[in-house]
Amino acid sequence: MRVEYSNTYTDLLLFSAAHQFRSIPLQAIQSGFALLTGVLFWLNGYVVAGLLVATISYVAIWAFQFTFNAFYLYSRDNNRVLTKHTVSITDEGLFEESPFNKSLHYWPGIVRVVERAGLLAIYITPHAAHIIPPRAFNSPSQRQEFKRELISRTGTPA
Repeated sequence: MRVEYSNTYTDLLLFSAAHQFRSIPLQAIQSGFALLTGVLFWLNGYVVAGLLVATISYVAIWAFQFTFNAFYLYSRDNNRVLTKHTVSITDEGLFEESPFNKSLHYWPGIVRVVERAGLLAIYITPHAAHIIPPRAFNSPSQRQEFKRELISRTGTPA
C-alpha cells in the first residue's frame, strides 16, 4: 500500500495546534495560569468575575499560543516538510521518501498511529511524526484501510 502527498502550511499548523491541545502537561500549565488570574477575583469575593476572568485568560493563552505557532511555523525553513512525500507499507516496515530523504522505519519502532485534526499521524518517535493529509487518499475507505493496516502491523492502539 502506498500514498503520495505534499503537506501544506495549514496542515502543519492544524496538526501542531491539535497536538498541543491534547498535551496534558501543556493543558495543566495553561489552565493553572488561567485559574491563577481568576483566584485574585475569588479572594475578593467576586466569584462570577473570577470565573469569567479565568475563562477569558485561558482562551487568550490559547490564542497567543496559536498565533505564536503560526508565526514560528511560517518563519521556519520547512521546504523539507512542505514537499512531495511517498509513504509505503512494506513487509519490512514503513518506507518514507521525499526529494530530501529515504527512510525505513521498522514496525516495532513505530510509536503510535493516530488522527489529529483530520490528519493521519504516524509517530516514529514520541515527538516526530509523518503527517498524511486526507487528500493523499482516493476515498475515506482507502484512508481507513491504510490506517487499519498500519495499526495491525505496529500493534499500536487506535
